[in-house]
Formats: sequence, C-alpha cells, structure tokens
Amino acid sequence: MVKQVYENLCGDLQLKPEEVNLYVGNIVQAGGKGVCIGCKKQIDELPQTIHTCQVISSDDCSNGPDRLHFDAAGYRELGCRYGEAVARHLGFEPKRPANMPVAIKKIDIPADAVTVENAIPGNEFPKIDKQRRAYFRINAPQAKKVVVDICSKKYDMEPDGKGNFMAVTDPLPVGFHYYFMNIDGVNFIDPASETYFGCNRECGGLEVPEGPEGDYYRPQQGIAHGSVRSIYYHSPNSKFGEWRHALVYTPAEYDVAKNAKKRYPVLYLQHGMGEGETSWALQGKMQHIMDNAIASGEAVPMLVVMESGDIKQPFGGGNNSAGRSEYGASFYPVLLNDLIPYIDQNFRTKSDRENRAMAGLSWGGHQTFDVVLQNLDKFAWLGTFSGAIFGLDVKTAYNGVFANADEFNKKIHYMYMNWGSEDFIKSQPIVDSLRDLGIKVDSSVSEGTGHEFLTWRRGLHEFIPHLFK
Repeated sequence: MVKQVYENLCGDLQLKPEEVNLYVGNIVQAGGKGVCIGCKKQIDELPQTIHTCQVISSDDCSNGPDRLHFDAAGYRELGCRYGEAVARHLGFEPKRPANMPVAIKKIDIPADAVTVENAIPGNEFPKIDKQRRAYFRINAPQAKKVVVDICSKKYDMEPDGKGNFMAVTDPLPVGFHYYFMNIDGVNFIDPASETYFGCNRECGGLEVPEGPEGDYYRPQQGIAHGSVRSIYYHSPNSKFGEWRHALVYTPAEYDVAKNAKKRYPVLYLQHGMGEGETSWALQGKMQHIMDNAIASGEAVPMLVVMESGDIKQPFGGGNNSAGRSEYGASFYPVLLNDLIPYIDQNFRTKSDRENRAMAGLSWGGHQTFDVVLQNLDKFAWLGTFSGAIFGLDVKTAYNGVFANADEFNKKIHYMYMNWGSEDFIKSQPIVDSLRDLGIKVDSSVSEGTGHEFLTWRRGLHEFIPHLFK
C-alpha cells in the first residue's frame, strides 16, 4: 500500500524514483510498550518492498505519557535524524552543534566479541559475541544507504559520522552463513571477508562457532593431515568446455613411502545448487572431517573427489523430477566417462563398484540419486544430505530399481539420508516409503539446523564411518 502511494506521488509530480528517496520515520517505541509497537516490524521491512526507502530510526526517542506520541525532545531528535538522512543523500555530512546530541545510533561492542575466523587477516570485523550476534563495519564515506544481508534478514548499517557504517544482527544460528552487503542498491562482497562460491556467485562468509561438539570438523593437533589437490582433466563429453576442474582429497597415509602400492576406495562428493567444486572443502570443512574420522579409526582411508557438477549456474527450469533431470544432467556423462576414468588412471584407486561411493547435498543429492540408481554396476554406496529429490514414486522410479528390495539391498551396501530439523527440504517421506518397500536406508535429523552447511557437515560425519567396510 505504501509502495502504491509512493509511486502515485512520483508519477503525479513527475519525479524520478531513483533520485527521490522515501524517508519513513518509525513509531513510538516506549521501551517496547508503544501503543503502535506492532507496526514497527512492517516499517522496518519497507526497504524490502521499496528499494529507495530509508527508515528513520526512533530508537531511544523519548515519548509522552500516552505512549502514542513523542514528547517535544523526541520529536526534535526524530526531526534531526530526518534532516541528517536527507543531507547525506544530497552529498553533505551533517554536523550538529556542540550542544545538540548526535543523531547516530551508537552500536556498543561487548568485550566478549571476537573477530570471526572468516575475516581476512588484518581486519577487526566482522565480529561475533557470546550471544551469537554478528557485528559488521565498512568504510563507505560516499554511501547514502548501506545494508548487510545475512540469514534471510537485512539490517540497516548505521553511519558513525566518520565515513564508517556499522550494524549488529540478532542472535544467529551456529554454523556457516553466506552474507552480502548492499551500498545504494548494489550487492557486493564485504572486503573484510574471505570469499566462498555460493548463491551462483562469490559471497562473503561468516562462521558462528559451535562448542566442543564441533571439533569433528576442526583441524586437530597430534594427528596426520591429508591433502586437497587441485586437478584439471580433459572431458570430450563436457558442454561447458573440454577442460574441467576438480578437487581430490587424499588421506595422510597416501603419500607415505610404505604405502606406495596401496590402493584406496573413492567417494564422489557433490555440492548443492549454485555452489562449486570448492564448496565442500571451504564451507564444508570436508578435509578436517575426513582427517579426524580416519585418525580416530571411525572411517577407513579413502579418496574424496569434488566437481562442479554443472550446477554453478542458476537453476534452468525444465523437467527435474527424479530420473528425468535437465538441470545438472550434463554432468552425468562427464562423471561416468571422463572423471572416474581419470581418477582411476591418475590415482591409486580400487576401481570396482564395491569401492566406489557417491553422495551429495541438496541438488547434489538429486544428482546422486540420478547417477547411482541408474548405474548400480558402478556404485555400491549412496548418501544424501538435504537431498533435493522431487517427484519420486518409489515403486516405479529409476525403472523400478526399488521394486525388488532384496536385490537392491545386496547391491547397495549402505544408503543414508539426513536433513535439518529446520530444513525446507526433508527426506522423511522418502525414507518412510522406501522402508515400506523393505529398502534398508539409514537416516538422521540435524537438530536446530536448516538448509545449511552445519546440517551437511553432520551428515557427512555420520555417513563416512559406514563406507567400504
């Protein structure tokens, strides 16, 4: 409704919306007891509907006894904030007289806030405190409006009068989160953050740390560490260029002289839609999970191969029900005819189906179903983490592969599916229907996590101890 009024005004007065911001003052808060406090959320979210909108904060503006109107001081303060916002839009940096309070929302950073592990060395921000609130700062003296977007919520960054903008978030879930900043309508990567390929592009990333329960994906002292190798291989079957890139994890013992003739099983591990071949290593901390599990004896030493899977690009539509995929299906002949032969020829692998597994997160789980269930002569182990598997009729899918449960259970030695309790993709209906047919499938729910890497780290950690045994 506000958008319609704004557009009508711009039309009637022949104004260009890109040159005319909409300034919206927030309501009386009265410490959370304002009569209209229920409208605050609607006002705060207006910039999501009208990109030229700027909300004028009413934080700490004093109010009258009716908790509906500001008092005189509150009106003066809100008015100053309006004026300063417009001045900045016009290219001026407002300066209040010495006897007038600064109309800048001060963000206090608690002593327990620490710089996140994803910050590029030499940067103080982003920070995270013990309540899991993140603090961001960027120097943008010419900017009019700066926003940080993380965990599906946008936060206005406040100017400090010195060319910097700052923001603090609500408490965030533990785990890894992509985030963007936005200056005057343009998304960009926080220059203080390491970059990660996700959302079909490079992104900033922020790790909200778990406690000791997360040690399984952290590097540990006193154990041997494997390597993640970058390879390029030739693929005549590729539609995106004949030279392709992949990463290969080799366990610590692979390069030990006494193991020079030892061969290893292989897990082909796929990422999700809009991510890339580096995602499992960087966001997923795959190599630390593998190192720790192998060192503890939970998992056998194995190679892990990660490829882009032709799903870096945005979702292309088309028919993508299970077994009839269009999005990412161009990877299937590449995997079967080019990548697997290359790995078997250039690494010391056990190249039979008994020693080959495939797993994937989200759309990588979809690809895993498509590939493994139509090539049981090449794979004997299968896993999905928040697998994006749709339109699956278990009685008829993949030429009836599940119809004979005894035969299937002999061919697939271990099948596993996990998802988050807050995930928008849940595999419980598939698990239930498979079990009804007599198919052996293990499953688990990651409590408190959604469609995110902490869910998938937990899934990988639970999956690999069952492989190649």
